[in-house]
Amino acid sequence: MNRINKKRKGVLSVFLSSTFRDLKDERAELLKQIGKAFEAVGMEVFIPTGEPSQKRALDELLKCDVVIFLISPYYGSNVELCVYKDSCKADCDMKTGKEKISYTWCEYRFSLAEKKPHMCYIIDETWPSRDGSPNLWKFRDEIESIEYCPRIKRDNESIQKVVEDLVSNVIKWYSEKKINLGNFVGRREELKDLFEKVGSGRCTEVSGVGGIGKTTLCELVLSLYKIFGKKIIYTGIEGTYSSGTGYEWASKILAPKHFRYLSIDDLIDCLVLPSEMKKENTESKINLILSKLNSKGIILFIDNIKADEIDESLKKLIRKGNNALRNGSILFTSKKETRLAYYRLPLDVIEENERDRLVEIIACRLGKKLNQEDAVKIGEVGEGHPVATYLLVSNLERVGISNLENFKQGLDFASDEDVQEYILRVFETSLSQDAYDFVKNISVITMFEPVDFQILNKILDKKVWGEAIDAKIMKLENDKLLWALDQFQDVIFEDVPENYCLALRYYQEKLKKEGKIEDEIKFLFCKCKTNYEENIYIRFRNLYSLIEPIEHTYELLPMLINEIIKNLEKKERAYAFFLLGDVYNKLSNYKETAENRKKAIKAYKEALKVITFERFPVQYAMIQNNLGIAYGTLAEVEDTVENCEKAIKAYNEALKVYTHNFFPMDYAMTQNNLGTAYRKLAEVKDTVENCEKAIKAFNEALKVYTPDRFPIDYAKTQNNLGTTYGTLAEVEDTVENCEKAIKAYNEALKVYTHNFFPMDYAMTQNNLGTAYRKLAEVKDTVENCEKAIKAFNEALKVYTPDRFPIDYAKTQNNLGTTYGTLAEVEDTVENCEKAIKAYNEALKVYTHNFFPMDYAMTQNNLGTAYRKLAEVKDTVENCEKAIKAYNEALKFYIPDRFPMLYAKTQNNIGAAYRTLAEVKDTAENCKKAIKAFNETLKVYIPNRFPIDYAMTQNNLGTAYNKLAEVEGKAENCENAIKAYNEALKVFTKEEFPEIYPLVVENLKNLLRFCRGDK
Repeated sequence: MNRINKKRKGVLSVFLSSTFRDLKDERAELLKQIGKAFEAVGMEVFIPTGEPSQKRALDELLKCDVVIFLISPYYGSNVELCVYKDSCKADCDMKTGKEKISYTWCEYRFSLAEKKPHMCYIIDETWPSRDGSPNLWKFRDEIESIEYCPRIKRDNESIQKVVEDLVSNVIKWYSEKKINLGNFVGRREELKDLFEKVGSGRCTEVSGVGGIGKTTLCELVLSLYKIFGKKIIYTGIEGTYSSGTGYEWASKILAPKHFRYLSIDDLIDCLVLPSEMKKENTESKINLILSKLNSKGIILFIDNIKADEIDESLKKLIRKGNNALRNGSILFTSKKETRLAYYRLPLDVIEENERDRLVEIIACRLGKKLNQEDAVKIGEVGEGHPVATYLLVSNLERVGISNLENFKQGLDFASDEDVQEYILRVFETSLSQDAYDFVKNISVITMFEPVDFQILNKILDKKVWGEAIDAKIMKLENDKLLWALDQFQDVIFEDVPENYCLALRYYQEKLKKEGKIEDEIKFLFCKCKTNYEENIYIRFRNLYSLIEPIEHTYELLPMLINEIIKNLEKKERAYAFFLLGDVYNKLSNYKETAENRKKAIKAYKEALKVITFERFPVQYAMIQNNLGIAYGTLAEVEDTVENCEKAIKAYNEALKVYTHNFFPMDYAMTQNNLGTAYRKLAEVKDTVENCEKAIKAFNEALKVYTPDRFPIDYAKTQNNLGTTYGTLAEVEDTVENCEKAIKAYNEALKVYTHNFFPMDYAMTQNNLGTAYRKLAEVKDTVENCEKAIKAFNEALKVYTPDRFPIDYAKTQNNLGTTYGTLAEVEDTVENCEKAIKAYNEALKVYTHNFFPMDYAMTQNNLGTAYRKLAEVKDTVENCEKAIKAYNEALKFYIPDRFPMLYAKTQNNIGAAYRTLAEVKDTAENCKKAIKAFNETLKVYIPNRFPIDYAMTQNNLGTAYNKLAEVEGKAENCENAIKAYNEALKVFTKEEFPEIYPLVVENLKNLLRFCRGDK
């Protein structure tokens, strides 16, 4: 196996051998691809030294781990004189001067002699004749007599094949112990296993105690996929350390992006999805992320997930990804197995037969020379744990070889707690008391950020950091003091007041130098921990309004406020709770909506214990309004009715103070919020009553929000008013309420123009289109459909599929439905085809994996469009397409969970089969129609859904009627008569004067047919 190469730049060195002139482009591309993770070596990168070309090439080849040979029809130049004959192990007549061979041929024989793992490829194109190029054919025959050489062409596909073969062979050769990898030891089967798991899609978890090598293994696998051309998104929990025991080059080739607290919204940023997506609900965010991973074949790597702290939305993402991901995948590490992933790979210590190499690699990396006895002893005590071995090697002189056994006493490296105890024992023994106290104190600063060495040097008299650096516990990089390994921060940090003193001095000095708000927040936090003073609260209140929720520092505010609260009097504590609630409320707009809203609610309730209506009315109203906002947002994700009602109660409490006369702006704001809460409640309970209350509240807000004084608030409230009228139009006075909705939306659009408010413009145009579409169902169908189509197309000028896929799909679906309605009254073929086109556009986003319900809805709509088209064009083809679409919908509309949608779709399938029966396989398709209508009637029972029941019975009657024309006349006539009579029990002459005669006519025609009348 290969020796340890101190100068290696990557995990592996690959030598590319071929003729140069004719393969220049192919070589350049291969070296580029291989160089994404490996060190790629070829004649292009040789630095001239004045040595003979043969010696230069073979010297470089000897240092490499793997060789790739590209054999082309061009022979190349011969080596005139072998200058390597004394050290070359090849059985070659070049040494005696009896033959001359080309440079590529020489490199091939040399690789065989050195037993270098290699790959050979023959360029598949026209070769010269054997007589014309005897040496070329002799070289080719020699290679092909030894090994199989695949044929490749001069194209990108062939280049990709070589790259994929290289990666596959590297994994194979490593598992077979034919090669070693730079700064990586053991894990031969785990590497192969993890590579296969990640490549198969889904989600994979790599778990194990801290410092066991989880990240290193994952980085290696990711680097291999990087060569494949896979896009890697590498993220995780922020750390203030140099690197783990893994690859220092990983940050260069994989570009990790870390966060202090990783959330679903951070992943939206990592995947460069539009920031507007953060406003979507959790389910939509998850679907978008998974869709992006699948469509682009992305591997998402999340390092260091903590089982007891993982965000609920991330849990849902992983669980859904287990089934939904195929082309993309999610890989994550954890100290304690979360059992969330489809694939799991627990890691133990490095196997015993690899531990000598582990010690050797670490010693080489640290520049340490160990004798054999010490190396063996360290391997035994470290037991294959990378961090434990690292600490022993780096601190051998301080600890002493005789004391090594004591460190391990009573500890088990399979336990994370024991690993941490071991690290502490090494720290205590390796460092003086001053240096040990220093690393404990510095851990407070590194909790927030890397340490500015210049500031540290200025505030400390004792320069004890040198000990920590010498002990390889810390590192100095780019004037920043960092932990050498990520485990050290968690091990050494202790939340006690004395440890914050150094941090306090550090931030005090940093504020003199830079004066950033975030440093002021950190300073105040440390001050609270050490010696609280009354002016801390005052300083914080002055800073609070200057920080935006999107800033990194905002996440530190809850920690600071909670520290402040511990030291405040009753009234001040109540106001601080109000600020805490405000922080969580604003934070929830960006991260962990439900969790932060609940924290906000809890904080507001604490504040209201002191800030009462009688004693502090203005502050009381302010808190109640914010409490209402928290409940209202929480209602979007859970317990809609309960949380909407709590929001309404809170807003009404605020309005006891915020009257129109004394607080007009606050009055209008709270009335708008109140209207929004009633509107949300109306979607699930007492629609008419709650819509009317919402409309009343919005109109109250508009008494203040006039278009000339407050145009944006005016437009927002008009849009809310329009949406409420639209909801009300679903249940009563459709024409009147649709017209009122349209009027409100048009008012909003006087402010929301395309140039200045594109997102609001698109949203309102979509709403306007929906209102016109509803109106078209009952009045002026053509005119209102055309207005709806115009509005939807205006929305689509903003809602493009790449930037706003969900809104794009939603609007396309609306557009399709409108064309479908228009097709009922004019240009059926043209409008049906436009509807079909729109639905298919929506289905590019609404895939069954990520948006199952939207997928099913759109498939149902698509089926209806095909069924309408089938009535006038290509009946068989379009009916079959309709049936296919309906069956796609039924994959998700299962009767137990969605009985109404199931029944509606079954009824549609029955209608499609009934239409198909007119032109093809009458008996068979009638029977399928009857089966579908009977499935529908399992849901549409007469006492609960009388109208739907009657309509389906009428449809069932027509299917039996048609079947009776081709078979079982008596029986099927009887069934048809029974079905029509069932329909007439509901469709009476008095209650349904328009439908009654149609059913009666069907029955009369049936009876004439049954009697044999013409």
